[in-house]
Amino acid sequence: MKSSLITGALLISMLTACGGGGGGSDGATVVTPPVSGGSESTGDNTGGSTSDNASVVDAASALAFTNTGTASTPYVGVTRTTKTTATETAYADILDGTNTGRVFYKNENGGAISSLVGSAPTATPQSGVYTGKMDATWKSSQTGTVQTASNNVSVEVDLSSGEASISSYLVGQTENALIANGAQVTGSTIHSDNAFVGLLDSSGSSIGYAEGQIDGYINGGSTVLGTVNATNADSGAQFTGGFTAAK
Repeated sequence: MKSSLITGALLISMLTACGGGGGGSDGATVVTPPVSGGSESTGDNTGGSTSDNASVVDAASALAFTNTGTASTPYVGVTRTTKTTATETAYADILDGTNTGRVFYKNENGGAISSLVGSAPTATPQSGVYTGKMDATWKSSQTGTVQTASNNVSVEVDLSSGEASISSYLVGQTENALIANGAQVTGSTIHSDNAFVGLLDSSGSSIGYAEGQIDGYINGGSTVLGTVNATNADSGAQFTGGFTAAK
């Protein structure tokens, strides 16, 4: 499926109504542990080393890093465990009573990890519009300034066509990022190898892009969790993002 790109103004108007809804378990196993750019242990990820913490080198260790964090309930049926140090922030969103969810990690040097964990949900997926938040870190070139942002995300699941549309507009410190992609739905999973992230300056003009992969889980008719990992080998642009959304 081809990914689509729409204007920032239209996407912002689409996302103004996004929101969220309330507890999971630790010890999930890694399904896809991509680290955006380079290898998991030594890669230059969105502007820095994988981690300032030598124990955080991949999705599994990022998940373990959150185990001693603080729990909250950002959406019904989801427990978020967050751990923050002087140089690092990580959180895991885990579906209650399972080891299924996602983990997101970033450090002050721009190192970032976003990955699904556990196995696909067994609940029957449902069509509909799921809204929530996307967190991301990115840069538009090899020497670009690392950007971080959190903003609304909309995920529209259409089981009749077997497709999902993921949309978000992220406002960083000096640059913005636009995600407006289609992905294939297979059972309770979402996947695209054609993820396209438009990179914009503060006025909304294009300054580059990154391409890569979207992966996600649909938990019945309640929650969608996903990741966006994209790079551009020519420019050095890198994008690492994750989202959780609910009906």
